[in-house]
Amino acid sequence: VDKNRILFQRNGVEAKSILDEPKRLGTKLERLVFVGRNDKVKGFDLLLDSFKKVRTHQAIELSVIGPFDQNQLETVQGVRYHGEIRDHQELMNLIGEHDCLISTSYSEGLPLAILEAMSQGLAVIGTDVGATASLIDGNGILIPNPTINEVSKSMETALNWTTNELDTFKLK
Repeated sequence: VDKNRILFQRNGVEAKSILDEPKRLGTKLERLVFVGRNDKVKGFDLLLDSFKKVRTHQAIELSVIGPFDQNQLETVQGVRYHGEIRDHQELMNLIGEHDCLISTSYSEGLPLAILEAMSQGLAVIGTDVGATASLIDGNGILIPNPTINEVSKSMETALNWTTNELDTFKLK
């Protein structure tokens, strides 16, 4: 391909969407959010299996935002399905009510969901795929190997963050 025909386009969020300060400072990690679709590449099954493993001995909530077929969803204690949210402000408001975004993708480019979560002051847990490593730098946990054990171990680590540690991740 002729290099003159290649356009480099960065993902981003509108400046007006970036909060000056996270909404939930001074709390322990209680609320995770996943934004994506129910597609194998997004690792939703991995997330759900990891969450169930951690939920057996930790009080934590997981919100799932995305176009999921309600008839195919597994009922799991602590998981709330919100469906697809097309209104951008409503989406940002809901994301901002959480402490940490979790992305369990097996493949990504530059995940917009992570950028949106960061704009709302959330810490991030994400698998080391695509450009995710360039986004998770002092603001969360990068998972090198997307397995149930690694994802659940990362959740456990995040649940054990002190309030000050979590606030530091949120403010990065």
